[in-house]
Amino acid sequence: MFFQFRMEALNRLEKQLLLRRLRLEVKLRVRHLNHHCLLHGLGFLKALLAVGVLLPALAQVVTAQARLIQAEVAIARLRVIRVVAVGEAEAVIIHQEVTQAIHHQAQEAGIKMTTIENLEKDQVIVIDGKEHSVKFSATLHSLVQMDGQGAWVRSGKSYRAIYAGGVWFMSLPLKEGGKTRWFRMELKEAGSGLGGFFLGSKEDPGPGRKFAKTQERGEVRFDLFKESWLMTDIGTFDVEADGFSEIMKNGDRLYYLVSTQGEERIFLYLDARPKEAQGIGAAFVGVAFNPETEIESIL
Repeated sequence: MFFQFRMEALNRLEKQLLLRRLRLEVKLRVRHLNHHCLLHGLGFLKALLAVGVLLPALAQVVTAQARLIQAEVAIARLRVIRVVAVGEAEAVIIHQEVTQAIHHQAQEAGIKMTTIENLEKDQVIVIDGKEHSVKFSATLHSLVQMDGQGAWVRSGKSYRAIYAGGVWFMSLPLKEGGKTRWFRMELKEAGSGLGGFFLGSKEDPGPGRKFAKTQERGEVRFDLFKESWLMTDIGTFDVEADGFSEIMKNGDRLYYLVSTQGEERIFLYLDARPKEAQGIGAAFVGVAFNPETEIESIL
C-alpha cells in the first residue's frame, strides 16, 4: 500500500510537470514566430515558410528544455520522498545535491537557470502546489553617504524583494554587515505612518533615534504588533524595480529599519518620504523562508 501510494504520487507530479513544460514550449514557439513575423512584416503564408528557418533553433531550445524536465521530475520525486520516506535534515542534503546536479546540467545545455535571486516579472513560482505569478521584482541597493553627508552612493550591497500571488518574499540583512536570509513577509501596515514612533523627538527619542545614537551597536528593544523586537539595522535603499507595487516603485529612495527575534522572525519598516519616493512604504513581519526546499518549481 505504501509503495502504491508513493508511485501514484510520483506519477501525478511527473504528469503535472510535463504538461507545464509542454505549455511553455508551445508559448515559446508562438512568441518566436510572432517576433520573426513582426520584424520582417511577413504574412500568414510567409510565416509558415519561416517555420523552416525557426525549427532548428527551436529544436535546440526544446531539447534543452527536455533535459530540464528530467531535472524538475527529480525535484518532484525529492518532494514526495521528503514527505513520506526520509527525515527533514537528510532531505535538505539530498536537495542540495540534486540542485547542484541540475545547475551543472543546465550549464552544459547553455541555459541560465532561474532562481529566486533573478526572478523577473510575469514568471511563476510554485509553492505547495500553488502557482504564484510575479507582479513585482526589485533589487534594493544599499546606499551610503561619504562622511555622513553629501550625495548618496551605492555601497555595493544589494537585496531582493519579490511580490508574487499576494505574497512578499525578501532577502534582508539580519543586522548591519550581517548575513542575508530570505523571508516570507506579511504586510502589517501599508504607508509610512510609523515614522513618528521610530523617530520620536530629541526630548523623548523613539527606538530608531536611540539606535542611531549608539552607532547601531546598542541593545534597543520595542514592542509592536503584539511582539517584542530587537533593533539590528537601519539604512537606506535605492529601488531598482520592474512591475507594479504601491509599497515601493522604481527609483524610490527608502529608509529602512530592521528588527529581529533571533534568526527566524524579522520586522521591516520602509519609510517612503514624499520628495524621495513615489511608493507609500510599509511595515512587514516575516518568517524565515528557504527557497531551496520550499519552491517546487519556477516557470
